[in-house]
Amino acid sequence: MATVGAPPLKVIMKADPSSLEDPAAKRPRASAPWFAEGWVRQFTDLAPNPTPVDRTTLLELRGAAPPAAPPAALAEATARAVKPVHTQDDHLDEAERAFRDDLASFLKFRSRHELYSPIFLGVPLPMRKVFKKVRAMGGYRAVCDSKLWMRVCREAAGGKDLSGQTSASFAMRRNYEKTGMLEWEQSLDGTSLGGGAAAIDPDAGKVFVPVAAEEIVPTGTRVRVLWNEENGESAWYGASVRGYDAAVKKHHVAYDDDTEETIDFGEEKVERVAE
Repeated sequence: MATVGAPPLKVIMKADPSSLEDPAAKRPRASAPWFAEGWVRQFTDLAPNPTPVDRTTLLELRGAAPPAAPPAALAEATARAVKPVHTQDDHLDEAERAFRDDLASFLKFRSRHELYSPIFLGVPLPMRKVFKKVRAMGGYRAVCDSKLWMRVCREAAGGKDLSGQTSASFAMRRNYEKTGMLEWEQSLDGTSLGGGAAAIDPDAGKVFVPVAAEEIVPTGTRVRVLWNEENGESAWYGASVRGYDAAVKKHHVAYDDDTEETIDFGEEKVERVAE
């Protein structure tokens, strides 16, 4: 306890002289200020020199084409490029390859591999089959006028279901034009069957009535199926009933163009010959 009347206690603290120095003075400094000439060199000198790369290697790394080869070498490379590549057209039979070779020759292409080859139902379009079918029905103009491109589609499909192909006929017509088959047809003797005769309608003069959704049509009955396209094309396709599958409630029909299909009469617009 402090004594009354005693003098106050004074405490004097002295700072360490070393703590009064400028902290920045202790920081490592660059050998030269940033504005001095060659200031960056003190850092780049620490990195190793890059390995020189020639121009061809740089082009390959960038995905660019290599420098042009001399004319002789370029001609040899071009000649190799137009030769059939192994397994490139294994999916084609000999008749299809021969047809494409003839078409390419007519169009003055160097090989069939330069032809426009559209995909139809997941596979390359069978051009020979399409060309033969179009000419058998009277040629391009007759098929367009009678709106028979869906028949051509059925021929190319080889029995596959086309019920979900809403624009197949329009695409088939465009492919016939783009592949050069139309141009080749026009260069031949007119269009198809002797004298350019059009296909004969086996149902001409017959009366048809609608088929009910749950109706089972007897085997051998003549029917016709209506196909509507998004581009406005529509046409009836004649067929004969080959049977009925009760398990799936679908009829099996054979069309006049030698294609067959199993369809649900309740989902399609179908008519049968009136009794």
